[in-house]
Amino acid sequence: MRSALLLIILCPSGAAAQAVAYECEALPEIAGWQIVQIWCDPKLWLDQGRFFQHVELCPGYPPPGGQQAAYRRSLDAFLGVPTFFFEFRVQTDADRSELPWGGGCVISAGGTGAAAYICEMARDKAEFWRSNLLPVIEVDIAPDVPHTYRVELYGTESYIWYIDGQLQDSGAPQGPYPSSSPTMVWRAKAAWQANTTQWDYIRYGLIPADASGDYDSDGDVDEGDLYFFSECLLGEGVPSGPGCRFADFDVDGDTDCDDWAAFAAHWTGPPAVPPMPPACAAVGDTNCDGAVNVLDINPFVMALSDPSVYAAKFPNCPIATADANGDGEVDILDINALVAILSGR
Repeated sequence: MRSALLLIILCPSGAAAQAVAYECEALPEIAGWQIVQIWCDPKLWLDQGRFFQHVELCPGYPPPGGQQAAYRRSLDAFLGVPTFFFEFRVQTDADRSELPWGGGCVISAGGTGAAAYICEMARDKAEFWRSNLLPVIEVDIAPDVPHTYRVELYGTESYIWYIDGQLQDSGAPQGPYPSSSPTMVWRAKAAWQANTTQWDYIRYGLIPADASGDYDSDGDVDEGDLYFFSECLLGEGVPSGPGCRFADFDVDGDTDCDDWAAFAAHWTGPPAVPPMPPACAAVGDTNCDGAVNVLDINPFVMALSDPSVYAAKFPNCPIATADANGDGEVDILDINALVAILSGR
């Protein structure tokens, strides 16, 4: 699923961009980012859906002038939007002593206007800047694990900063953003010590409407939204976070199978509604009509005798529904188990 995701998500032809997602499946410059500076030959590579930047001190240049790699992108397409977010997932092993010197990793939504937002990260510390004249918000974070950072902007009304879905800071902004030559810039740098940063994704755009299913805010619910919904589908009782409010149809703080049913009901496609996630398919409901009854017998026999025919006949129903005894296989051992389910035992 992830490898098939477009790096840039746009509205239909002629409409303004509504969301951009860099999922680290290609080098930034291939994915539409402009190289600001790649200084002194840092090591840059892709591995398992992450973009790595290893930076060290630069021979012949005294610290804090070590290696760095920085990228930028214009946000002009989002001028005048009523809301805006940027979210990224990253892990770095940079020491916190690097931060005052611009080391570690940083991502900035800035420009020439009054409002700007900068997140700086080290191994066990994150900082949030809005202005050189305002206090820096400092937060200790768990080391050696990736963290998800999200900034939400609501015009001149409010800004909100989250880490791993938890509110860290909020208040009244200095002004609207994006405005006045807005750009997104991100980098990794070695000021005094070598460090390695791994980026999982960088996303930004219009905040999708709550309980809409429409992640990219393009007016429909289709494959452009499915990847992000699936990412939010953590199950009942597991908080899915502020970035998943678009997927939380029943507004209970999680994204579960009830929300999948609502997402499927909102689906506009094309193509047809995608297969139900296995976790949401009831065992025994082999026709996926929401009930386990005698109407599931023929589909079960079909799944047992010819799985390919079953898949063609019920493309939105995972064959796992026929695994009545839960051993991971669909075979004759499931017959008695299905009879037990149908009889209420």
